[in-house]
Amino acid sequence: MSQQPRAFAPSQPARVERGLCGALRILLGVGLLLAPFQAFAQVGGQAPGGSSGGSGSASIFAGSMIEARTMVGATTFDKAADPTWNPSVGSALVLAPRVRLGAGLSLSALTTIAREFTQEDWTQASGETTLSDTFVTLGAPILASPELGLSLSASLQLRLPTSKISLSNSMLFGTLVGVTAAFSKRFAPFGWAQTVSLALIGRGGPFAHRYTTGSLESPWLGNCASLSEGCERYSHDGVRNPAFRWQGIAAFDWGPHPLVGVSLQGGVFYDTLSDSAPSRTTSGLLIAPDRSDPSARGIVFTAAYLNVTLTEELAVAAGVETAHEQLGPDSRFRSPFYNRFSSVLIALRLFPDALAGRVRAKAP
Repeated sequence: MSQQPRAFAPSQPARVERGLCGALRILLGVGLLLAPFQAFAQVGGQAPGGSSGGSGSASIFAGSMIEARTMVGATTFDKAADPTWNPSVGSALVLAPRVRLGAGLSLSALTTIAREFTQEDWTQASGETTLSDTFVTLGAPILASPELGLSLSASLQLRLPTSKISLSNSMLFGTLVGVTAAFSKRFAPFGWAQTVSLALIGRGGPFAHRYTTGSLESPWLGNCASLSEGCERYSHDGVRNPAFRWQGIAAFDWGPHPLVGVSLQGGVFYDTLSDSAPSRTTSGLLIAPDRSDPSARGIVFTAAYLNVTLTEELAVAAGVETAHEQLGPDSRFRSPFYNRFSSVLIALRLFPDALAGRVRAKAP
């Protein structure tokens, strides 16, 4: 039988596929229009907890995810929570593709497109849609024991400076090499099926920047254009960029029901800062670096999610995330669980491999 001309009405599977594609476009559009908060993606390059839906399928894209989330700063409605009140409301689109390369190898990526509705404090354009850094991770197995549910794997993560923050800090790239130890097991105590997973990740590696300090929007010396050396040396903020980073990350997932899961994530990062070089004044004098300036910077992040699976293709998650540097505006150590960088979120998660599988199953 010859193929039906294109001018004829489309078949039912074609209409289904077109409808699903339209729904996906709407989801992406909502994420962009509503889409500030890139701290979680900026800090770790880890996909949100419970986002590995469909990872048991045979598709080479199993575990890929698109997430549209709306977030509110936890201190938005609590003016007394911090010395300087910083309300924040916004949304974001998280893109986390994953590809199986064979022989146990996998390639994954993570980037976030975000927009804040309230007044932003790190970009000059109100209501601007911004991009986080892009993380690309290559994973390789080392050993595994399916009977015990244990595995050990290695990873190489490349961080690309696609965010305005990293570009202003003259970042070229970051490279982290790590090892992941994981445990995953199914249990059925008293006939009640449950799953428990635990992953411990250790990484370390250098960051490359063109300059040891971040760049300013405009030079701090107003008449530098008239100087023979130009304005370049007067266009940095003096805050040193990280030269090397250590990461320690833990992730715990509990599935008390096939459709319900609880995920906890946490991490501690330690940055060794670039050496502080002497600065030259307009008269040619060199000013020695401040010896009291710390040569390291600590960062902590925590996250907790409740995940509910609606279908194989779609899930809903609600939770709280906190990612921040260790000192607050008053130079006191921040609480790692509740501070001005804590965000409460609700997210809609789409798993493209499961969606494509349903479309293929309905095709003639």
